[in-house]
Amino acid sequence: MTTHHSELLEDKRFGVLDYIILTTALCLSTLIGVFYGFISKRKQNNAEEYLLGSQQMKILPVSMSLVVTFVSGITMLGVPAEMYAFGTQFAMAVICMGLTGVFLYKVLLPLFCDLQMPSTFTYLERRFGNSSRVMASVVYTVFVIITTPIHIYVPALAFNQVSGVSIHVIAPVICAVCIFYTLFGGMRAICWADTIQFTTILVATVTISILGLRLTGGFSGVWEAASRGDRLQFFTMDPDPLIRQSFWSVLFGITFLFTYTIGLNQTTIQRCLAVPDINAARRCAFLATIGIIFQFIICAFIGLIAYALYESCDPSSVGIIKKVDQIIPYFVMDVGSAIPGLPGLFIAAIFSSAMSTMAGCLNSLAATVYEDLAKKCFPEMSEKKSSNIMKIIVLIVGIIEVALVFVVEKVNAIMYIYHTVSGITTGPLLGLFLLGMFIPKANNKGAVAGAICSFCVLGVMLIGSQMFGTPTAPLPFSTDGCDASLLNVTEPIVYHMDPTPSTVPWFFRISTWYNTPIGILLVFLVGIPVSLLTGGCDLENQRLLVPWMRSEAYRLSRRNQKLQELAVITEKSEPLLTQKPA
Repeated sequence: MTTHHSELLEDKRFGVLDYIILTTALCLSTLIGVFYGFISKRKQNNAEEYLLGSQQMKILPVSMSLVVTFVSGITMLGVPAEMYAFGTQFAMAVICMGLTGVFLYKVLLPLFCDLQMPSTFTYLERRFGNSSRVMASVVYTVFVIITTPIHIYVPALAFNQVSGVSIHVIAPVICAVCIFYTLFGGMRAICWADTIQFTTILVATVTISILGLRLTGGFSGVWEAASRGDRLQFFTMDPDPLIRQSFWSVLFGITFLFTYTIGLNQTTIQRCLAVPDINAARRCAFLATIGIIFQFIICAFIGLIAYALYESCDPSSVGIIKKVDQIIPYFVMDVGSAIPGLPGLFIAAIFSSAMSTMAGCLNSLAATVYEDLAKKCFPEMSEKKSSNIMKIIVLIVGIIEVALVFVVEKVNAIMYIYHTVSGITTGPLLGLFLLGMFIPKANNKGAVAGAICSFCVLGVMLIGSQMFGTPTAPLPFSTDGCDASLLNVTEPIVYHMDPTPSTVPWFFRISTWYNTPIGILLVFLVGIPVSLLTGGCDLENQRLLVPWMRSEAYRLSRRNQKLQELAVITEKSEPLLTQKPA
């Protein structure tokens, strides 16, 4: 198998066509905002239209919007790099995505479509009380504000790598485009912009995969190279929670993580409520799950293709790239140069995924802040004033995100911060919702106590792991096929291993994938006893529970109510049926 070791030092930069394609992709998103903000007959002048598209959105654009919202720039760059450096164990996350889709389809959508709540945190107020809702809303808002700039910075850094354009220029431009079409176009602009962005991502990733396969001997060549490099690690069945990644940590940890970040996320529920009924929402969930799994598999396979191409001459080992995380932009410029404009299309796809994630976050934050704060302060607002307030929220949060991109640039451990914030927040938040849905006796005091305990323990774990832990070295790379000149003129990456990991307390060495299930477990272990000790809960509105947790008496009353409604409808229709034609 051939490698491109003779070309590793070639200066690979964007061409004119690449810039044209990238600019065109950004302009299309801007024009969609112009259309729905200023030209379309459906004006974004009321809360329901701005947040939910008047619940008349089509299934296909909503499904594509869900896919591209969760296939972020971090996914497109991070998943292939994970496969390249650490092997395929993380690829088993496709099982987790399927389980999340089933939970969304069977449990979450029936619950939230029945309750019709634009903000998921309204559920916590109805189920527990206002303090639970405010706590969860604040945590979610902080989480989104901190993590969204990372979604922008990572692809901006990749663009800087292949073009030389300053991050200080490209990041504000991307943010400005995204803020514009979100601000003026609302949910409709977001979904249709996401549809174009989904198409861009699909075409770019499939095309670059096909080109890579041609250079590496097809599927069999890639598979054989991955096997030789010990990258095929789907079933590491070691139950030890201290190892970086195993089948069990992926299965349990990522399933619960995705249950919140994909299933119970404010963005997901809001999208699914934008279609007319629960059947349409379920079709959206089904199509989105298939799309996310398909795109994840492509991203994972791109990582294996890159490994097969550089199997005998790893760019990071000879210092051509500064770290393994930069392998995919380098790979795209190397392989994509065979088709003029393809590198530009791929970088446009990365930016598309980043803008979609940011747009979804801005819109969901507008819903959260409006429903949980502004609406309570000004309950008599007109529809137009409500729409204007949400647009102001989008603008203010967007400006904050632009400023934070430059803060993120000064931080070294970007991905660690992202996973740290995710780990601290997803477990307690998901635990709160699951406690409310599955435990009828849980009350507000138990929920708040459980969530606070979960936050504190996870915070200590993650801070300790940062203080005492060391990064895990990737699987071995080879430089046997490199030109001799490369081995002397560049500085390779050196990976430092902790020689005595046993000296670090086991508490701080637990795999980060277990953070979410640990957080949920703590909410239940603390929340249930505290609820019982403080009088429990006599829940009247059992629609707030999942169906199989509702009492038999409630089910009978609901069944009788439906029979009575059916009888009234039948009684009204009988005269029409018996009336003889003239």
